Amino acid sequence: MSLRSRFSRIVRKAVDPVLLPLGFTRRGQVYKRSLDRLWWVFQVERSRWNTAEECRFYIGGGILVPEVNNIIYYHLLPIIPEKATVGDCIIRYAPEVELRRGWEIRQGDDEHSVDAQIIEEIREYIGTKMMSFYQNFSCLDDVIEFLTHLRHHGGDIPHSPVDVAPSSHFIPLHLAVLYWLKGDQKQACAYFEEMLQEVRTDWWQEHLLRLKERLGCK
Repeated sequence: MSLRSRFSRIVRKAVDPVLLPLGFTRRGQVYKRSLDRLWWVFQVERSRWNTAEECRFYIGGGILVPEVNNIIYYHLLPIIPEKATVGDCIIRYAPEVELRRGWEIRQGDDEHSVDAQIIEEIREYIGTKMMSFYQNFSCLDDVIEFLTHLRHHGGDIPHSPVDVAPSSHFIPLHLAVLYWLKGDQKQACAYFEEMLQEVRTDWWQEHLLRLKERLGCK
């Protein structure tokens, strides 16, 4: 069996039985579940350096809030949630250090035992770790609460599997847009002012000022 076929079989056997019964849908190696204005996203990603002789792959997840992306990056094409990936998520979850190396299958290895072990490890990790992460989020208020906590206490968690895109410095911007979506203009504008103090590049300064004006903050 080719490595491509083995990889597809591993994903199907490891992930489908865990996530599809929970309401996720699958598009390629990306799984999503739609909730109230947000999406849970899970992805299996192959290394770009794979060859016909070896295939390495990784897992990761995140929380997608399409309205936040589309407001912040209004100058770009809007995100279509059904086509989004973990790279579009504002909150991302990557496995702990010991799993970040991912998994590897090779031509000539013991296909049955190697694949069975990988399938079991992925299933267990999703069930015991990643689902606990996803269950923190069911609505925009949960995202606000999580980002606020992460902003003040993120440094207390060494080797945390959670990060914020494009970086933790942008948490005030995410919070500004989230509060605006919730109809709290005063809190949104306050976070915009904080964000303006965080960034120093000319492009972001100009972009934030235009965005602030678009959302009605004086």
